Amino acid sequence: MRIFLILVIALSSLLLLAGCESNNKKDLSGELEQRQNTVPDLNKQKQQTSQYQLTPLTNLTPEQEKIKEEVIAVIKKNLEATQNEDVKGVLATIHEDSPQLQSTKKGMEYIFKNFDMKYKLLEADVLSITNDEVRVFYKQRTEAVKGTGFTNQDAAGIHILRKSKDGHWKIYETEYL
Repeated sequence: MRIFLILVIALSSLLLLAGCESNNKKDLSGELEQRQNTVPDLNKQKQQTSQYQLTPLTNLTPEQEKIKEEVIAVIKKNLEATQNEDVKGVLATIHEDSPQLQSTKKGMEYIFKNFDMKYKLLEADVLSITNDEVRVFYKQRTEAVKGTGFTNQDAAGIHILRKSKDGHWKIYETEYL
C-alpha cells in the first residue's frame, strides 16, 4: 500500500510538472509570436523613415545653400582623394571622432594595394541640415580598372557630416543603402 501511495504521488507530481511545463511552453510560444508580430511593424517604421529621409531639401535659405555647397565639396574631395589613392587626403575629409575611422583606414589599405579603381559621383542631395549635422544622400559608381575579384557597382548611401574640431564639415559616418 505504501509503494502504491508513493507511486501515485510520484505520478501526480510528474503530471503536475508536465502540465506546468506545457503552460510555460504556451506562454513562451505566445510571447515569441507576439515578438515576431512586432518585427514587421518596426521594419515598416524603418522603411517609412528611410523614405522620408530620402526627400531632398528644397527652398534652402542662403545659409543652408552655403552649407550644402561646403558638404558636397567635402564629399567630392573625399572621392577625388580616394581616386588618387591619397590616404592623407581621404582622412582630411573624415571626422576625427568617426566610428568608421579605423575601418576606413583598413579598407583603403586593402583597396589601394589590390586594385586601381575609378569612382564617379552620380548624385548628391542634401536631406537635412541642423546646426550639428548634415545628411546627404549619394549615389556613386565604382569600377575596378586593375585587380580581380571586384564587381563593378553603383552604390547608394547617406553621408552624415558633422563639424570637426577645426570647424569644417567632415564625414562622420556613412549609412550604406
